[in-house]
Amino acid sequence: MKLVTRFCRVASAVVLTLHVSGLAASETRVDDLAFEVSVGSFRIADIVLKGEASKGSYTITGSLTSRGIVNWFTRVRYDGSVRGSVSNGRMVPGHYFETTASGDRQASGSITYEDGAPVMTEKSPPAPIGNPRAPIADQSGTLDILTATYLVVRDSEEGEVCDKEFFMYDGTRRSKIEIGEQKIVDDRVHCESKYIRIDGFSQSDLEEQTEFPFQLEYTPMDGREGWFEIVRLTSQTKYGKLVAVRK
Repeated sequence: MKLVTRFCRVASAVVLTLHVSGLAASETRVDDLAFEVSVGSFRIADIVLKGEASKGSYTITGSLTSRGIVNWFTRVRYDGSVRGSVSNGRMVPGHYFETTASGDRQASGSITYEDGAPVMTEKSPPAPIGNPRAPIADQSGTLDILTATYLVVRDSEEGEVCDKEFFMYDGTRRSKIEIGEQKIVDDRVHCESKYIRIDGFSQSDLEEQTEFPFQLEYTPMDGREGWFEIVRLTSQTKYGKLVAVRK
């Protein structure tokens, strides 16, 4: 179970990465995306996302399903959905909902936003009394996990790749993503980046580690000049190198 918990933390740190890129209100866009996640030589999860943005609004659904060695310990499943608006070329979440399962244990949660600020969170079962929690009043402008994940893995114009930072809020914890400057190697773009724990984490989490370095790799898209697609996300863990590869 400890392996599964650490996998979920590190996978979140790796895939939740990128600036909120622009989208014109009149543009219609649909993305169907799939990734395979492994640690060392072991496949541990599949990630599937579908996003649609049109006429000033967007919806995203996504799932993460444990595979291989993780299922020897317990089966893990995440399903999420979010709807929001596209304002001034930026995606702004309106309502986020998730369900998670680890073995026989199941949970659900949601975040409701007004004008880009979370105003209400729900969690079932509720978090234990006394657990650390980032104040919701301080989270204006943050992104939910699913919107952030979609924005990193979808295809992007060259000017939207790397050299960004933003904040995220999952209903309890506040964190930050810092994406480094572009480095071009053999026509591919690489970004040295890190995920940073800020608030709402336990003292043991903060003492264990507050910053998680990771790398992003993009390649030019065939037939679409000036656009790039992400092909690989990597991070070093105590269990080996974690890699998410686009299918």
